[in-house]
Amino acid sequence: MRFLVSVLSAVIVFGVAFLFLRNGVFKSVGLSVEVRGPYVFLFKEHVGAYDQILQDLQEVENWAKISKLGCTETFGEYLEDPNVVEMGRLHSNVGCVLTKPIASHLPEGFSQRNVPARKYVVATFSGSPALGPYKVYGKAQALIRDQHLEADGPVIEVYRPEGRQGLETTYLFPVK
Repeated sequence: MRFLVSVLSAVIVFGVAFLFLRNGVFKSVGLSVEVRGPYVFLFKEHVGAYDQILQDLQEVENWAKISKLGCTETFGEYLEDPNVVEMGRLHSNVGCVLTKPIASHLPEGFSQRNVPARKYVVATFSGSPALGPYKVYGKAQALIRDQHLEADGPVIEVYRPEGRQGLETTYLFPVK
């Protein structure tokens, strides 16, 4: 019995450690202040919890690929603070970062916007985007405070596939 408990304990510990490693719990966050852009965003507006954007994001990504627009990076632009706004009423824009504007007609519910170059606190993290609010946001907000910058708009997260199953997220915190 003691052996079985030891084996089960070891399996649980290794399983949890594997999940932590796989999701990037121990990975570092890179921070800088720089000008980024301009960007061309092809997107849909999502209303609801930010962790429920995947279906809308994939819809835009699939249309862009079928239309041969190239969608090597996707993004989420999170327009409201989930600590202030009820989860079901949060607004975000989700879709593809394009290399140039589209001249053709867009499907219903899709929009396009040019985002000019501007100053951001830029954070990079190659772990799970689900860890971003815990690993990245606090560090970026501390840098904004420490460098006497002022937050100036919604956060944009740009997602870029990395390797077979990895994902690197670049977090853009607009500042002035």
